[in-house]
Order: sequence, then C-alpha cells, then structure tokens
Amino acid sequence: MADSNQKHVFFSRDLSNNDPLVSKLSQHDIVATGIPLINCTLYDDPAVTQMLTNLASFDWIIFTSGNGVKYFFETLKVFDKDIVIPPKLKIGVVGEKTASALYTYGVSVDFIPDVFDAEHMGEQFLNQYQPNNVLLVKGKQSRNVLDRLFNERAVNFERLIVYETITNLAKKSHVQSIVEEDSIDAYSFTSPSSIRAMLEMINNHQVETVIEKPCFSIGETTASYAKEVGFKKTLIPNQYTLDSLVERVIQYYKED
Repeated sequence: MADSNQKHVFFSRDLSNNDPLVSKLSQHDIVATGIPLINCTLYDDPAVTQMLTNLASFDWIIFTSGNGVKYFFETLKVFDKDIVIPPKLKIGVVGEKTASALYTYGVSVDFIPDVFDAEHMGEQFLNQYQPNNVLLVKGKQSRNVLDRLFNERAVNFERLIVYETITNLAKKSHVQSIVEEDSIDAYSFTSPSSIRAMLEMINNHQVETVIEKPCFSIGETTASYAKEVGFKKTLIPNQYTLDSLVERVIQYYKED
C-alpha cells in the first residue's frame, strides 16, 4: 500500500534510479517518474554553408540551449571538420548549463545573464554590449524572443537552425497509462516543447487530468506556455536550472 504522505512527480526527461536528483527527492518522500517526451535531431538549415563559411563576419555568437551547442558542433563536423570558431568571436549563452556544454568543446564564454531565460538574456546583453553582427544558434521550434528584440533594437543578426525537436512517440502508450492511473501529484517540464509533446501524446479526455495538477516549470518561458495551455497552478524555481527545479518541488511539498 502506498504511503499516503508520499508525493509522485512527473519529469519530462529521462531519470535513472541512480540519478542524484531522484535520490534527493526520495529523501523528502517524493517519487520521481521521468520520461523523455521529446527527441532532438540535426536540422539541415539551407543557410548553413554561407554562415559557417562566413563565421568571421560575426562578432557574437549566441546559444540559447545545450542542444544548440551540441548540434552546432555536429553541424560543423558534417560540414567541414576544419572549420573552427574564430578567436575574436565572442560567445553568449542563456545560462550555466549551456556554458558547461561549450566548455566540453574547449570553448570559453564571454556573457552569461543573471537570469537564465531569453527575455532577461536579451535585455541584459544589449544593455552591456553593442554588437555589430550576431549569429543566433537555435532550434527550429525555439521561441523568437531574441529575434524580436534584435529586430526592435535594429541589431544585425542571422539565425542558424541546427536542430529540431520531435515528440517521442515511442513513449506515448507509457505516458497515457501513467496519466490514466491518475497517480501523479504534479508535473514538471523543462521546455515548452515538452509540454506540447505531453499534450500531443495523451487523449483529449486526459488533458484535464494533467492541467489540474501543479506544474513546475524550469523558467518563465515554460511557465508562460503552461498557463497558455490551461495549467491552473504554475511554479518556477529561483534559478532556471534542473537542480533548482528539484529544490522548488521539495520546497513546495514542505510547505503543503
């Protein structure tokens, strides 16, 4: 028989039993179920040849996710293994996780915003710098927050699409079964794409079961989309990282 005080939280990413985050949650009587709702694949942007050939024409390159970093370097590998990032090209990232992804490729970072989302990143970046030409590396389904801001501020930029997200339909029946059991006390998402994937996987009659539960979102962008699709209670951590998201879940159930 399940412990009546135990809480069950769904996470939109893979979580192995030996994941330290799972262990941390279990110490507070919280069971975590993790299912990767989306897959990322390399995207063949028709403009890739011109942009990679002319990297030296940009003074900044901005990455808004770790996936952007991963698939940017995969694109370099596919295109030409000898292409390198020019030393004078400055690097901006949306947060620490994205910076860490770059460090694995031996690339240092010149700008990280104080708040890890695109809205805050764009404002702080343009308050601190006057870029001449920016290369914005992103996913096909990524929001156009920075694009709009750069257009509004008359900043010269080009966007390079290096990956796209697709719903992980292999997990569809598993997700439907979990929702149908109605044993989940709260849902946690790390991107708007993962929310879209959840709603795509479940049946129409299951939507209300999901959106009536608390929704933990890794940042304001994801929380905003959660509200848009109908979640009635959204919560975000102080820092927009997975570790902080887990801390927010723990804090919420301590206060409950």
